[in-house]
Amino acid sequence: MKVEIAQVLDSQTQRVLFHSDVGTAAGIWAGSEPAKPGAAHVELDIPDEVSHWTLIDDASSTSIEDGIEPDSGVEIVATVVQVGDGEDPVVSIRIGTDIVMIEMPESRSGLAPGATIRFTTPEVRLSPYDL
Repeated sequence: MKVEIAQVLDSQTQRVLFHSDVGTAAGIWAGSEPAKPGAAHVELDIPDEVSHWTLIDDASSTSIEDGIEPDSGVEIVATVVQVGDGEDPVVSIRIGTDIVMIEMPESRSGLAPGATIRFTTPEVRLSPYDL
């Protein structure tokens, strides 16, 4: 995902404010070098299990928003790409053009490829990579 790091909110925790094609939020920079303002290509990681989610009817777009205040969480709207079989808790979702794997250990009934879900996660991590 291409993002623009707008601001380093906390240099000690590497918490940054970023803009992307799907929205604006705060996240934890997980690079080997300290975060700095500017463009970056990152892999988005949702480190916590997603235990509460909602199916939504509006499948027109995906988004990532908020999370700017500490402990406020980041709301994500995503399209389900694939649901793990049986005991497999991994669900693949699409946020914008990127595929992200999340763990959903609780009931996944109602989830099917093409469904749109909304959930809030305590944080997202941004792992930079070079193209």
